[in-house]
Amino acid sequence: MTTTTIVRNNTKSKSALFLLELVIAIAFLALSSVICIRFFVAAHTISRQASDLNMAVIQTQSVAEVFKASGGDRAKIEDTLNPSIGECGAYQVFFDADWQPLPSGDHSVYSVNFTVESEGSIDTAEISAWNNTPGADGNGREIYSLTAKIYSGQVVLR
Repeated sequence: MTTTTIVRNNTKSKSALFLLELVIAIAFLALSSVICIRFFVAAHTISRQASDLNMAVIQTQSVAEVFKASGGDRAKIEDTLNPSIGECGAYQVFFDADWQPLPSGDHSVYSVNFTVESEGSIDTAEISAWNNTPGADGNGREIYSLTAKIYSGQVVLR
């Protein structure tokens, strides 16, 4: 009887050791998975921000080109861009999540805001692209901005 008891105890201790190793391996894989998921989320966020910046640059440059082509003529700008006109003569062009133009700002995710001011023979357009999704402070955030000036038919971008 003594021999049988020793064999059973040895088998139980081997299976307990195997289960302990299995639990440790699962815990290691779970921890590794969490770390990998955090990296993928961070990479996705950075990718989205880069995409937003790229599209914001393209859209603000497009508005600057319309400003240049119109010679600062507000009627030509309005005909070409079909913007919404806000307070103090500020213009807004609204976009959805894929940067497709929208007729109004009801469901917009992005917008390009710009003002045109004349001072002597210089017309200046202040152009900025915004993400309209409220952040932690409850407001959207500016993605990109530029200033375009026309003097004697030439445009200077800053």
